[in-house]
Amino acid sequence: MAESQAANTSDGAQPHRFGEMAVALSYVTPEQLARALKRQDELRAGGARSRLGETMVIMKLLDEEKVRKVLGEQRRLRLYEANQKLPVEQFGEYKLVRRIGEGGMGTVYEARDVLKGNSVALKVLRKGLGVDKSYVHRFSREISAAERLEHPNIVVTLGCGTMKGIQYLAMEYVDGETFKTTIELDKQVEEKKALRVALDVARALQHAHKLGLVHRDVKPENVLITKEGVAKLADLGLSKSVYGDSQLTQTGEIVGSPNYISPEQAKGQREPDPRSDWYSLGATLYHALTGKQPFAAASPLDAMMLHIKGKLANPKELNPKLSAAAVLIVAKLMAKEAGERYQSAAEVIEDLEAALKGEAPKNAALAAGRSTVENGSGASALTAQTTGTEPPQGKGCLGVLLFGLGLVAALFAR
Repeated sequence: MAESQAANTSDGAQPHRFGEMAVALSYVTPEQLARALKRQDELRAGGARSRLGETMVIMKLLDEEKVRKVLGEQRRLRLYEANQKLPVEQFGEYKLVRRIGEGGMGTVYEARDVLKGNSVALKVLRKGLGVDKSYVHRFSREISAAERLEHPNIVVTLGCGTMKGIQYLAMEYVDGETFKTTIELDKQVEEKKALRVALDVARALQHAHKLGLVHRDVKPENVLITKEGVAKLADLGLSKSVYGDSQLTQTGEIVGSPNYISPEQAKGQREPDPRSDWYSLGATLYHALTGKQPFAAASPLDAMMLHIKGKLANPKELNPKLSAAAVLIVAKLMAKEAGERYQSAAEVIEDLEAALKGEAPKNAALAAGRSTVENGSGASALTAQTTGTEPPQGKGCLGVLLFGLGLVAALFAR
């Protein structure tokens, strides 16, 4: 039987690991495990090549389905243990303490600066990223640029180096959680909480964009939330320094996360501008407000194609408590064409601040059907009544017409 054969090859030299997992899953008791091990010894003494999983099936302690599940959990445990192994004990002055995260570019560890005595976050880049000759120079140049980014909403870059051919990046250690964790815990993040995070990220991007840095990978995992509730954007400058000027890596991988990537990045645009970051911020905000990851497709390629041509459900359909202002901002951020999104950080910040005050956004006008968000369009100036502010003023028929158009737009945005 297939399960017995799998047990013969996977259980092998450490039969107790299989038994311990079976006990941990409450499939057998410790007493039953002891009996099975004794029976296995008897079978082997008689010349049988029985493994523990097969022996338990013979004894009717497990069926084939449970053996398969135990083997699956064993494989997951081995993978977890392999991920916990540190590549080396120390990178430069940074001594590794524990693994705290994993991403497309590498593994993040908490480390101790042995010279200064403080904790840092150390990103150890995965092997294969630095294969071309210009890589090390480009990495150092871009990270040097990132080191100049001093802002309360940006994770501070402390330096970089190489150890045994592996590149590493030292960053400020943020005692808190990622925005991804917040979303997973809250399911649908409370609107004002989500908008405050988006506002912090927008301020971080404004500072980076002024210095010529485009993030290119804004997503919940790259937003860290301190215990005081302040959002900090991480990995600024890293995607370009690692992958170079092309959006396509040597292995055919596109820079950016498929679920949050802008349409132009998904198309492989060589040099995305800051408006690409606004789209990814919109996708991140959509995820937080609705609890639904944008385009959780069967494959990364499918997700990217959907960002180019697909539509997402209106956020208000998934979370009826959302204000019209929040919906309009997400729709504007996620306009398919870069030229129809917010054109500056100042515009994004102004609208987010207005929404947090319960006011209508001033810069969120967008023609119908132009956003990735379904029905997510309308001129914010015409939806003021949905946020409790005064309706637009006008004289005679023009005033009535504007107010009527505003009501239609507000209903459509819902």
